[in-house]
Amino acid sequence: MLGRLQSAVTACAVAMSFLCALPARAEPLHFTGNLVNDNDVISIPFTLTEEAQDIHFWTDSFLGGLNFDPLLALWESNGSLLGWNDDDSGISPGTQTKGDAGMYIPTLMAGDYIVTLTANGNAPMNMNLSDGFLYDGYAPEPLTTGGAWSVWIGSPPAVPEPSLFLMWGVGLGMLGVVASRARTV
Repeated sequence: MLGRLQSAVTACAVAMSFLCALPARAEPLHFTGNLVNDNDVISIPFTLTEEAQDIHFWTDSFLGGLNFDPLLALWESNGSLLGWNDDDSGISPGTQTKGDAGMYIPTLMAGDYIVTLTANGNAPMNMNLSDGFLYDGYAPEPLTTGGAWSVWIGSPPAVPEPSLFLMWGVGLGMLGVVASRARTV
């Protein structure tokens, strides 16, 4: 009996140590506010103190069409455009809906950067932030839908694989078997 008990405890410990060995992910930075007009531009400066890998920028502002359609752009601190996106809801599945913006940057060097957020259609004029946006100089038009915005910078939260849930269930089941057998002895 003791041999079976040790095997069950060992198998459970191996499963639990595998789960604990999963890579830790830093929490992404989250910024929120309210956009009032179609030509408003939100600027979010940030600094990387060291080179970063697999950086994601995404919005969860569209809300399935109940809110405005966001546009994101990433700039170096000198104003050079690194990229922009209007519709990429695949950066953080589960938090974004169709119409949300998102960008993936494989490597971003240490330095100062700016993320801008505006409404769809108000794209950057050229390759430099000082050139402005398409709706600059136009009379502001209030957004007809909600203007609550939400921007994330970092790595999206990992969605656990179904097999991990199965392993937790097996591990907890083994503990239950061990506990019930220990009581009957």
